[in-house]
Amino acid sequence: MINHHGAVNNAEFLQHGGRGSVSVMDVKKMISAKFDNTDRALEQSYDSGYFGAVGLLVLPDLLPRPY
Repeated sequence: MINHHGAVNNAEFLQHGGRGSVSVMDVKKMISAKFDNTDRALEQSYDSGYFGAVGLLVLPDLLPRPY
């Protein structure tokens, strides 16, 4: 998932165009009632490197291949 503003508490938070981030989520945990209203589905968060992130492009050749 792409987060347009990144972390809400970041120093650059603005109404529009804050520093973005990418969140990697575990879908099984996201839909589990056990983890409702928690952050347990979050596996990893990456800074997007710039402001105003609005999308994500997956390049399969750059991803590790599953065994």
